Amino acid sequence: MSTSCKKHVPFDSEKWKAASGEWIMTEKRFLMTQDLLNRQLLLDKTQVEIDSMLGSSFSLQNGEESKHYYKVQDVYSWDDIDPELIYLEISFNENKKSSSVELKK
Repeated sequence: MSTSCKKHVPFDSEKWKAASGEWIMTEKRFLMTQDLLNRQLLLDKTQVEIDSMLGSSFSLQNGEESKHYYKVQDVYSWDDIDPELIYLEISFNENKKSSSVELKK
């Protein structure tokens, strides 16, 4: 996923958590994602530590127990009433620490 034409914003946990609910349609979280990934701020953390940074995770149908998902942005288009969800997929290892973080659509 390319973010080259977007302005990157430093990750701020309080601003991230404040951009939830109806604000999930704005780019506030998306613009912080590049910094969050580049600085690897979510690696080698427990789910509790990540939840304290990002807020609660959500479930995907048929999601794996070793993966947790965090909303970044809902993107609506003119031709579809259902939003496209941009989210972080975080995988956890056997020690219950995060081992990978991917931005997904």
